[in-house]
Amino acid sequence: MVLPVEIWSEQEGSYLNMEGRLQWAKAGVQAPEGVRSNLGVLHDLAAELGLAVDDNWQDALLSALPGDKMPA
Repeated sequence: MVLPVEIWSEQEGSYLNMEGRLQWAKAGVQAPEGVRSNLGVLHDLAAELGLAVDDNWQDALLSALPGDKMPA
């Protein structure tokens, strides 16, 4: 099965690099129309499997960052 989701250059978010540092990345290009985000597909897949998804995962990640700002 192939899921049409955004590739790395079409996504914005945080990444853990090879040195173990959390980095913020901005989208470099726009995804074609009809291509869904990974998060959207994972939410739908969890719903189909009857799994509850905690929507506060982003807040938990941000609270783990040093300081009180998003990475630049």
